[in-house]
Parts: sequence; structure tokens; C-alpha cells
Amino acid sequence: MMKLSSIRIQGMHNVSDKTYQLGRMNYFRGPNGVGKSTVMQAIQLALLGYIPGTDKKKSAIFHHSNGHHMSVELVLEGGSNKITINRTWTRKGKDVVATVNTVPEDIDIEAIIGELALPILNFNDFIGMTSNKLKDWFINFLPSADSDIDWNSRLRAEIESYGT
Repeated sequence: MMKLSSIRIQGMHNVSDKTYQLGRMNYFRGPNGVGKSTVMQAIQLALLGYIPGTDKKKSAIFHHSNGHHMSVELVLEGGSNKITINRTWTRKGKDVVATVNTVPEDIDIEAIIGELALPILNFNDFIGMTSNKLKDWFINFLPSADSDIDWNSRLRAEIESYGT
């Protein structure tokens, strides 16, 4: 079973160049405009080549760019297997050139989607969600206040680990 291990985003929305190392459970927090939705959209771009709910044309996808080049790289791992999917969009005059590279080169991305482990019941429903629906889904996915997890202590410890 494949799991997302990292995603690198370059030139998308407000993200210049950032790599996110992903663990078993990830939680993105922060004020509006810092890139939480961008991470979800970048995952969709890497896997699908477009963002569900938006136009699939290269020029429309490139509207998410903050410069002349946009790139998303997704690393998937499972057992001893490692797969990298890198998609780029570059403005060349009036055109947008899109490329996709995978390592290994002969990977069938659609087959990977079926093997990808995400905390969802139906991946097709997930990839069709808009960014706001994805945020709502993740909020509902988090344990309720009645769970055994003491979120205040966990968040306090996380904040303290960064220092003041």
C-alpha cells in the first residue's frame, strides 16, 4: 500500500518553494492565505494533472501560478517502493507547456491512485472535492471532543516545541 510521504510545491499561489514531509497523520493550521488549501490542491494536481472543480486546460491550471513556472512533486512510499510524480507548467510566450515525469518512468499514475492509502472511503469522491469541501471533510475526520485524545495538551506541547 502506498502512502504520501512528501510534497514539494514551487510557484503556486502564495508558496514560492516549500517541501512538506508528511507523516501518518498531518494537520495544517494557520491564518487564511498561508497555503493550507494550496497543499491539498497540489496533491490533486500531482495525481490528476488538474484541480477538481476547475477548468482542466493548461492555461487555466497555470492561473494558480505566481510566476512563469509552477511545479508540484509528490513522493509516495510503500514498503521498499518509492514513486515520485513531478508535474510542471511553464509559460512559453502565449502558451503553457505542461510536463509530467515519474520515477520509475513507466509508472501508471491511475493505478497508483487505486493503491494510495488515504483516510477516506472513496478516493474518487475525494479527488472531486473543492478545496473548501476538503477542509470540511478533514474537520469532520478529526476526532470529536469526546475522544480519548487531549487536543489541548497535544497542541500546547507542539507549540512549546517551537519555543517562544
